[in-house]
Amino acid sequence: ADQSGKQTAPSQVFRRLNTLFPELPVEKAAAHARESSAPPRTYTLEPSLLAALTDSIPFTLTLSPSALEKYSRCPFSWLMERGVRLGERRIFGADGRSMGELYHEALLRFERGMSADGLPPSDPKSRWQSADEAEIAALASLAMSELRRTYDEGLFEAGPAERYRGDRMERALTGICVALARQVRETKPAEMRFEETFRDVPAARAGGTELRVSGRIDRYDILADGSAYVTDYKSGADRFRFDEIENGWRLQLMLYLAAVSERHAPAGAAYFRLFEPQVDLSGPNAPDTEEQIREALLRQYGADGFVIEKKTGGDANTDKNPGGPEGQPGGRNRTKTGEYRVTPEAYEALRADAEAVLTKIAADLASGDVAARPKESASPGVETACTWCRFRSVCGHDPDGPIYSQNE
Repeated sequence: ADQSGKQTAPSQVFRRLNTLFPELPVEKAAAHARESSAPPRTYTLEPSLLAALTDSIPFTLTLSPSALEKYSRCPFSWLMERGVRLGERRIFGADGRSMGELYHEALLRFERGMSADGLPPSDPKSRWQSADEAEIAALASLAMSELRRTYDEGLFEAGPAERYRGDRMERALTGICVALARQVRETKPAEMRFEETFRDVPAARAGGTELRVSGRIDRYDILADGSAYVTDYKSGADRFRFDEIENGWRLQLMLYLAAVSERHAPAGAAYFRLFEPQVDLSGPNAPDTEEQIREALLRQYGADGFVIEKKTGGDANTDKNPGGPEGQPGGRNRTKTGEYRVTPEAYEALRADAEAVLTKIAADLASGDVAARPKESASPGVETACTWCRFRSVCGHDPDGPIYSQNE
């Protein structure tokens, strides 16, 4: 599979069957829910210990967006990772975490280099609007090559395997930066802010306990009308789904929007994935020329999220998507940069869903609830909080037991 989880090497058996019986439909077997009579494992923290673990003051709990998302997926996993801090022993070698950190830092250097002229990103004379692809590629290569020599004592120069990974990441970063510059030229923000820190933003209240959030936003753009658009860079396979906000599986984008909404009207939020895309050249409609292949690769960097429609009516920069992909309500429009368009009313409903999840988290945290209660993503059978959890051997949760919804 590629970095997005898409299958790149289908089974030879299925390939042969498809050749022999091209008209035969292929159906995915339905996932069967597993049943267990075992009750969930419950654990409770004393208030004083909870306050120490959450860096909180009386009647106020403060966590980061990623910690809140972790707690929403499984309270016990949050306790082990963010409270007790039982981390894996890191070895000297390139892994997903180190690659993600290198991508983020290199991209930050590239963004600062592009903004070094001091001009607004929307100014036609600014580097964001005027730089050609050769200049963008040179900036991206410079940012990555400098970091490769210094990151983690030269990890990505330590041996043939690490140098190979570093070379691939440097090539991928060029495509990422070209796609990012194209996005900025399309949206023309008045200002771009990078690695912006926020603290103690109210998120929810339950009884006498207030839940606050502190953290850092990869990037947010202030648009011409003063509204703010949040971008969260992801080096993993995260994909945006409305129903994963509604069930509490993904909360970060909504929390970042809540943070910038203290000073700006919200304009939207999206993931921008940092990865090396692939193009299937075996199909009948596969791109033929080098330029077509290149464009097909760059299209995969579309922003993955939503923008909030203005109340002025239609927009010439949208493409109809009447059916909507799985997990996304039908009838939504897409922008040229890839996001779904939502009405202000739909955004308020989405915000209310996220607030309901956060209110329950506040109540559960206030009671000291850190039960082994894993949740499932909005794609049934695809991922649960147990899928990549490092603490399955100590939580006591029955692996064949139930997976819980946000209301359980």
